[in-house]
Amino acid sequence: MQTQPVFYKCPICNSIITGTKYLSGNTTGAVFFSDAYLEAAMMPPYGITYLGCPKCNKVFPSVPNEIKLENEEAKKAIKPMASFLVHKKLLALEKLQPFQEKAFLLWYLWDFNHKISQEEKEQEMASGDYIKNTDKLIAILSSERGSIDSRLLSVEVLRERGKFEEAQKALEGASRMIDQLQKIVEKEKENIEAKKTEVFKI
Repeated sequence: MQTQPVFYKCPICNSIITGTKYLSGNTTGAVFFSDAYLEAAMMPPYGITYLGCPKCNKVFPSVPNEIKLENEEAKKAIKPMASFLVHKKLLALEKLQPFQEKAFLLWYLWDFNHKISQEEKEQEMASGDYIKNTDKLIAILSSERGSIDSRLLSVEVLRERGKFEEAQKALEGASRMIDQLQKIVEKEKENIEAKKTEVFKI
């Protein structure tokens, strides 16, 4: 993966923020997980089109706010807001388009499962944000009745939350699914019966 350092100017408070521009990438050696997260060493991270300013606590699109800096100015730049906080702020925006809300909810889920600490996870659970956001995601996935992928992801999120009976009910009839998904179906059944909530590799 080819990258280069880049700088952004916050359109709200004019702070200069460091960033990374991804010039190329690929999914060679990718690992897929049961929550639909894809991990690959050479793949740009999800949600890089948005950036968060840690000074004014605002989120903004990254590309339109890229700037050129001289060396001395660059030394004063600050690190961006953590992606998990960026995605939470994106979810709090009003008048989201349905495709945006689904994308932001998925990014939230993947951050929660793969990128934040156990302490941060516990804080999300205690605040109710994890339940609130996964409730929204389950509702969106349930509305996509014709999609096998959405059905399986809904089962996965319910299982992750420990709602094993609901996950089992959502999985009913899954034996008719296409062959390449059958192993996932069987693993979900196995984990539901064992009352396991962990994400697993596919």
